[in-house]
Amino acid sequence: MVNSNHEFPLKYLENPLLAKETLLAIHGDRSDIQLTYDSYYAFATTIRQMHILLADAKICSLRTRPIFLYYALIHLAKATMIVNDPSKSPQTHTQKHGVSIKSKKIMVNAYLDEIIRVEQQGTLSSWYQALHDLINKRLNQRSEKVFSNEEFTPKNMDISIENNHRNREFTGLQFRIYDLWSMIPESDLYQRTGLVPQRLHENTYPLSEQIDCFHLPRKQLGKWNLTMQQFKQWMTQYDPKKLITSIDADESIITIDFVTSRQTSFPTISLYLPLFNLRLPSRSTIIDRLETKKLILGGPQLPWPAVLNHYLPEPMIHFMLLFHLSMLSRYYPLEWNDLIADDTSIDYLSIEKLCSQTERTILQFGCAWLT
Repeated sequence: MVNSNHEFPLKYLENPLLAKETLLAIHGDRSDIQLTYDSYYAFATTIRQMHILLADAKICSLRTRPIFLYYALIHLAKATMIVNDPSKSPQTHTQKHGVSIKSKKIMVNAYLDEIIRVEQQGTLSSWYQALHDLINKRLNQRSEKVFSNEEFTPKNMDISIENNHRNREFTGLQFRIYDLWSMIPESDLYQRTGLVPQRLHENTYPLSEQIDCFHLPRKQLGKWNLTMQQFKQWMTQYDPKKLITSIDADESIITIDFVTSRQTSFPTISLYLPLFNLRLPSRSTIIDRLETKKLILGGPQLPWPAVLNHYLPEPMIHFMLLFHLSMLSRYYPLEWNDLIADDTSIDYLSIEKLCSQTERTILQFGCAWLT
């Protein structure tokens, strides 16, 4: 796991020549990719700007931190789009946000009930499609199958058609703020008080233990409105790297077994499976003395069967939440002050945790997607 307290791990990509070498290494065997000076220079400057925004976010107050982090996520999105197709003009990556607040007026004390809408065009939908393209291309390079269905393999599947269809379904989706919060571990304070649904389930392991399985209470499927058969279909749908070896269940427990010989791939498992990366406890917490680590399984984000076609990676959930928070910070100072005035409130503490995790998430996924 990348530690945000360490030196910026993507700093070498701020050098245009090293950025060029990285893009060539990723696309070296593709004759259809025309790498230009504009593309690799745009890649390098995008990484540089993301670095600066993250550095500024670390030293500012919570009143402005969502703004810096939101724009750092925008540059992560742009960098992902460039890596996916560096032959496109960099100007095509300068777009509208791609999300909007549905409510005409932000209401005091109604933060969790606000609605975010995914627009047809903009950064979010372009990022979403670029990421699916990029993941499928990398899987193709490894000659691995994209889906569990034996008929759909990289050799006989038109990925561009599949992803364009996926993207059309994605645009227009609406998410309540409390639903977005329920998709990430930083919602634990909201969940304890019943303000957001309990969509996550976590397992705790000794720090020294190798993780080769995940245990899920079977009653959790009722909270997710899934049958056992649907749960298996959903998990295998998001396992193109074939990390899952089996899913077994008795009356009370579901056991998901992983490939133990490929443990080095595990820290990036959340690129595919609805599993969050290993969460090592903060040095400031008491639980650190117990030397434990956590693995978190996120529930379906949409009702069945739409959940089979859409799963938002952690940075995209942060993108929507921070878009909304940055809008409050910039344009709705009264409502923003009401939300974070008390630094002991659940809202303040949850937003603070979200911002801290966003810094780590950008570095972690940046290293996974851009190198």
